Amino acid sequence: MDYVIFFSKYLFVFVITSFLLTNLFLIKWGKKVPFFNYEIIFVMHSLAFIIISRDIGILKSLGLGFLSLIFFVLVSRFLKRTMPDIGIVIFNCVVFLLDTGLIMLSRIDFYLAAKQFLWIILSMGLLILLPIFFDFTLKFKWLSIFYMIGGIFLLGMNFVYGGQINGAMNWLNLFGMKFQPSEIVKFIYIFYLAYALEKRSFILPTFFSGIIILFLVLQKDLGGALIFFILYASQIYFVSGRKQIFIAAFFLILIGFIIGYFIFPHVKVRIISWINPWDNIRDEGYQIAQSLFAIGSGNLFGSGLTMGFVKYIPVSQSDFIFSAICEEFGNIFACGIIFIFILIAFSITKIIILCKDLFCSIILNGTMSLICFQTFLILGGCVKLIPLTGIVLPFVSYGGTSLVVNTLLLACSVFILMKRYKQIYSAELFDGEDNEK
Repeated sequence: MDYVIFFSKYLFVFVITSFLLTNLFLIKWGKKVPFFNYEIIFVMHSLAFIIISRDIGILKSLGLGFLSLIFFVLVSRFLKRTMPDIGIVIFNCVVFLLDTGLIMLSRIDFYLAAKQFLWIILSMGLLILLPIFFDFTLKFKWLSIFYMIGGIFLLGMNFVYGGQINGAMNWLNLFGMKFQPSEIVKFIYIFYLAYALEKRSFILPTFFSGIIILFLVLQKDLGGALIFFILYASQIYFVSGRKQIFIAAFFLILIGFIIGYFIFPHVKVRIISWINPWDNIRDEGYQIAQSLFAIGSGNLFGSGLTMGFVKYIPVSQSDFIFSAICEEFGNIFACGIIFIFILIAFSITKIIILCKDLFCSIILNGTMSLICFQTFLILGGCVKLIPLTGIVLPFVSYGGTSLVVNTLLLACSVFILMKRYKQIYSAELFDGEDNEK
C-alpha cells in the first residue's frame, strides 16, 4: 500500500492537470481533447477511496466510494446530454470539487463525509425544481420584496433560536435540523437585487442590504456581513459602472475591521493571530500556525493521502480544508483547485457576454461574485494573506446549506445559458425558414 500511496501523488497531479487542459480546450475552442479524458477523475476517486480504506475500513470506504462514484457517473451522463460546452465545463468543475471534498472529508471524518454525500444528493435533486422556480419568479417579479422580507425574518430567528459557534450566533436549530440562515438568504438576496436593480432602483436594495448586514454584525457573523456587503457593492457597480463604488467599499471594509477589532473579542484575536501567529502559537495563533505548517510540509506533490497530519489542523473539515489538501495532495494539486475556481469564473463571464437580458446578467454577476469572494476569503485566510473570516470553501468544505445554495446558483447560470442558446437556435431557424420562402 505504501508504494500505491507514493505513486498516487503523481497520478493525482496528472489527473488535475489533464482535467484543467481538457476543460480549457473545451471552453476556449470548443474542442474535446482525445488523449485527455475528464472522466479520469473517476480513476482518482476509486484509487483515493482504496487508499483511505486502510484507515476507516474497507466496508465504509468502498461503500461510500462506490455509491458516490455511481451517483456522479449517472448524474453526469444525464445532465451533459443537453448542455452546451460552457455548461459542461461548469458542471465538470463542480463535480471535481465535490469529489475532492468528499475524499478529504472521508480522510478527516467518515461520518461527516457520509452526511456531505447526502447533501450532494439533495442539491442535485433540487435541480429538477429549477425551471419551475425560474418560471414563477419571472412571472411574479412584484413578489420580490416579500422574498427579501422573508429572508430578513429568517435571519431574525437567529436572535431567538440561534446557536453560537466560534463566537458567531449564525446557526439555527429547528426540528433537529441545523443550518445557517445566512446561506439561504444569499440565494434570495441575489435574486432580489436582480429584480430591484433591473429597474435601476437603489434605495430599497440599500435599505434591505443595511438591515441584513446589521443583523449579521449583531450576531457577530462578520464574515457573512462582509460577503453581503461585497455582493451589494459588486452588483451596484455592475449596474451603474461607477468605479468609485469599489474605492468607497474598500475604505468601509477597512473601517469595519478597525471597529470590529475594538468591539468584538474574537475579531481582535483573529487579527492579532494574523499579524503574528508565532507570538502565541499555543493559543491565539495555533490555527493559522498549523495551517501554514500543513501547507509548507506538503511541498509540490504532498505527503500522500493518509500520510499527513491533517487531523491536527483545527477545523480541517471546513475552514482549513484547503490546508489539508495542500499537505496530502501537494501544492501543485492545490494550485489546480484554485485554477478550477478561476475556470468557473471565466465560464460565467462568457455566459454574461452571451446574455442580453439585464435581469439574468445581474444574477450571473452575483453568482460569480459570491463564488469568487468566498474562495478568496477562505484561501487568503489559510495562507495568512488576510485575517480568518470563517467562510467555507465552496463545494469542498463540509457544509450542507452552503453546498446546496452554491450548487443551485451555478445551476441557475447553466439554466440561463441554455435558455439563451435556445433563443439563438430558434432565431436562426426562423431566419432560415424566411430565407427559404
